[in-house]
Amino acid sequence: MLADLRKFQARLEGGRRAMTERPQSFSLVLVGPGLWSHFYASPSNILARYHTTGPLDGKTSVITHHVVLKSLLDGSLTAEEAVARGLLTYSDGDAVPIRQLFEAALHSS
Repeated sequence: MLADLRKFQARLEGGRRAMTERPQSFSLVLVGPGLWSHFYASPSNILARYHTTGPLDGKTSVITHHVVLKSLLDGSLTAEEAVARGLLTYSDGDAVPIRQLFEAALHSS
């Protein structure tokens, strides 16, 4: 799972470069194992902390499953499709910039 989270972080960095605004920090939870990670947008890249305890206070939380994350990473599922199917959910805070980041980073190849 850690390798997939690192790959996800790299994809977010690519998506961040496609955006006009710097995205906000957010939390990601992989249901099943209940694994929380925090992602922070710096001026030059996306920083991550894995195996954290719970969400970032007042920030968007992204909820999905490891199997969905793998499908997003291998290009068999886009972020838009995952949301439409109820497999990826954004909650709390202002989710629009995070949703845009996911869409930029996790589109079909």
